[in-house]
Formats: sequence, structure tokens, C-alpha cells
Amino acid sequence: AKLSPRALHEGRGQVLLGRGASVEAGARFSGSVCLDADVRVDVGASLNDCVVLDGARIGAEAKLDRCLVGRGCRIGAGSVVGPGRALGDGSRLTPFSR
Repeated sequence: AKLSPRALHEGRGQVLLGRGASVEAGARFSGSVCLDADVRVDVGASLNDCVVLDGARIGAEAKLDRCLVGRGCRIGAGSVVGPGRALGDGSRLTPFSR
């Protein structure tokens, strides 16, 4: 796993990184976050109490809150995934989706 020293974890909880996971500078985590194998979190993305499964990509400045992201999903830059949402394997959100 590759975690930028400029990524930030705020508050309680743990961040778990699977093999090959990558977190870019400025990414922010709060609560408990689990990133499975080969997940990529781009610059400035914000994740709160989330589970992100194998091979998913989280775009720059995306905001995920209390959700589940399936295997191989692509979350576009600036997208928002709200509480209680579950994205099925291979789902795609275009940039700035709500």
C-alpha cells in the first residue's frame, strides 16, 4: 500500500489499506475506512466511514460518506456519494455526479 504522508485522518476510527492500495496527497479520512486491494484515492478526496472494494478508483475531490463502493467502481472527480448508498460492482459515476 502507498499512503501519501500528506493524507489526513481526522477523528476516531481506523484506516485499513489493502495490498496495492494508493492514497494521494490531500486525501482526508474520518471515522473508519477500509480500502481493499488495488484501490486508488486521488488528491483531495474525502471518505467518512466507508468500505471501498477491490480495484475501485475514487476521483479527485470526491466526497464519500457512510457508503459501500463495489469492486472496480469508478467515482468521478468531484462526485458525492451520500449516506446509506451502495454502488454495485463496476458502477461508474461521471465527474461531479450527486
